[in-house]
Amino acid sequence: MAYGMLRGIHVPASGKATPAYDLGEYGKKPFLFDTAAEFHFFPVLEELVGGDYRVFPQVNYSHLIVPRTGSWNGDRRYRSHIERKSADFVVCDRKTCVPRLVIDLDGGVHRRPNVHEKDMEIDAVLRAAGLPILRLTNEEAGDRELVKTKVLELLKS
Repeated sequence: MAYGMLRGIHVPASGKATPAYDLGEYGKKPFLFDTAAEFHFFPVLEELVGGDYRVFPQVNYSHLIVPRTGSWNGDRRYRSHIERKSADFVVCDRKTCVPRLVIDLDGGVHRRPNVHEKDMEIDAVLRAAGLPILRLTNEEAGDRELVKTKVLELLKS
C-alpha cells in the first residue's frame, strides 16, 4: 500500500488522510473557563460593560499582539514570549471589535514566583503594545463596585 507522510498525517493511496497519532487521546474540555472564578466573573463583566463593549473570554495573546520586527525569524523570537498564553478576558469596542482592555483573574497560583514573573512579562508586552491590563485577585473580582470603577477608569484612558 503506497502512502505519503505530511506533518504527521498518513495519506494512503486512497487519498483519505489519517493522523499518525491516536485520536482517542483528545477530548472536549468540560468548560471554556479554567476556573470557577472566571466562570462567575464573566456574566458580571458582560453586564458592567455590555452597552458599548463586547467581552471575549480566553483569548490567545497572539490574537492581540503582533511583533513589529519585519522578519520571520525576528517575529518568531518575539512570538515565543506570548505563544501558548491567553488572556482571561478581553474587552473590545462593540462596533469595531478593537481590543481596549485585557483582564486577568489571578488566583493563588499567580503568587508563585515563576508564574508572577511570566505575568509581569506579559504586562510589559501589553504596555509596549498600548493595551492596558487589569489584574484582579479572585477576591477583588467579587467586589462589583471595585471592578466597575477600575474597568471604566481604564476604558476611559
